[in-house]
Amino acid sequence: MRHPQPKHHPPRLHRLLAAVALGATTLVAGAPLARACGMEMFYVRPSKPSPEILLARARRHLEHHENVSALVAAQEVLDRKRATDAQRAEAYAIIGWLRWQDGRQADALTSVAAGRELDRVASDAEIARVGDSDEARSFRKAVGA
Repeated sequence: MRHPQPKHHPPRLHRLLAAVALGATTLVAGAPLARACGMEMFYVRPSKPSPEILLARARRHLEHHENVSALVAAQEVLDRKRATDAQRAEAYAIIGWLRWQDGRQADALTSVAAGRELDRVASDAEIARVGDSDEARSFRKAVGA
């Protein structure tokens, strides 16, 4: 009497984990291997956003009252080597406005002063964008814009 052998299939979770592991291994190890064998067209390096894009993001975050995200984007502009003086001045103005809103008036004035040393026109143009609230008017008055 012969007993049928049970079919052994790995559970779906195991198959899913195996697929994820294989995919992660391919991403991590496959890109350098593709470069090593001359298949550079398949290897795309992720690029960092340009200062223009970061400033646009910072402005969008400001419009949506997402101050932390705006601060991060503006700070990234300052960290970029290829950012122009005008872009850095705009970033300093954004940081100044955010600090003003946070109640850190002295830090805000320091940031605006740093931006104006780089490019006063760009800094003042960014300060003009902060809106027309009472707080924005007091900020503009304090910085002399």
